[in-house]
Amino acid sequence: MAGRTRVLAQIRQLCCLGLPSEMVVPTLLRTVHLAVPATSWTFFWVDENCRVVNMYQYPVTPELTALYVAEFYGKKELEAWPGATQVMKTAADVDWTLREVDRKKFFRSEFYETCLRPRGSYEPIHAAIRVEGRLRGVLMLDRGSGEKPFMGSDLALLERIVPYLRHALENPPTSDPALTDSGEFGLMILDRAGRLQFLCPRARRLWFYANHSRIAPDRRSHGQERSLSEGVAGLARRLAAIAGGHEMAPPVIHHRNAWGRFVFRAYWLEQAIADPSGSQSVVDTSSTERSLIGVTIQYQEPLSLKLTRAMQDLPLSDREKAVCLLLAQGLSHSAIAGHLNIRPTTVKTYVRRVYEKLGVTKSEDLLRKLISIGLPG
Repeated sequence: MAGRTRVLAQIRQLCCLGLPSEMVVPTLLRTVHLAVPATSWTFFWVDENCRVVNMYQYPVTPELTALYVAEFYGKKELEAWPGATQVMKTAADVDWTLREVDRKKFFRSEFYETCLRPRGSYEPIHAAIRVEGRLRGVLMLDRGSGEKPFMGSDLALLERIVPYLRHALENPPTSDPALTDSGEFGLMILDRAGRLQFLCPRARRLWFYANHSRIAPDRRSHGQERSLSEGVAGLARRLAAIAGGHEMAPPVIHHRNAWGRFVFRAYWLEQAIADPSGSQSVVDTSSTERSLIGVTIQYQEPLSLKLTRAMQDLPLSDREKAVCLLLAQGLSHSAIAGHLNIRPTTVKTYVRRVYEKLGVTKSEDLLRKLISIGLPG
């Protein structure tokens, strides 16, 4: 029970950061997973007609997601069930998603076989998020056929989480958030001409979300995708020009969209070639003509999100964590008092406790400590 209470407190804190919902949902859903484990999860943002205007999936399979929004949403899926839009319109707040669906027909459909079975989806449950009576979003959790099915206790937990999710959706962002490295990155490999040769699994996911600020059936992002692809290909050509003695800007580009910021950096990969003796490989550094180019994709997230995640395992009370977060972001004692609706003298007491527990003496040291906790080991 203590662990569950702690996770719910984490969810509440994440939903109260005042961040754009697209930026907080990825971390939020991973935290929900700690309370209600699932094989995969999807969050849908919907408009006043309950049509999908954006979606976030984890794990994401870019090809399947693109296929669903292009060919199945509101089209082929209707052969299996009333369709996602209609299901969302009539959905109970928290329920088994397939309760009113012809299950035999559903599990034999092309929609299930093509879009859902590869994701391990079998018995989804959902939480509908309504703000002032209007549906604003739907969280869907899946478990595979070989896993323990969702129970009533899982639905009860989702019911406790729904008010926090509603708070995250109903309140507009308080400001444009400062972004910082999340520690999450992937690797792309290009040739000298900028043609893609390889994407590691994490890079595939980051590349997909970098290219798609909105994932919806009526959204066309081909121009954005082409522009970003051309920009990354240009990094390879820029690197080659630098190797040829030309003065060029550093091979780095920053791309920001609804999910956060994505930083692309290009560098030469040392090329391994066979030793003539056949006993080992050696590195050819004599020429870059045949060398491949590595491009890292670094995801940057809101600073407040990273700090919140770093604080979860610290020996602080919920109120101390709230003060710690605001202090690390540079707020004065009086500003913290106004934000939390407490007295400045009370803030001073909390600050003293935080400093003592974490072994720091000023806010700059506190920020450095929290950021170091969030760095990958």
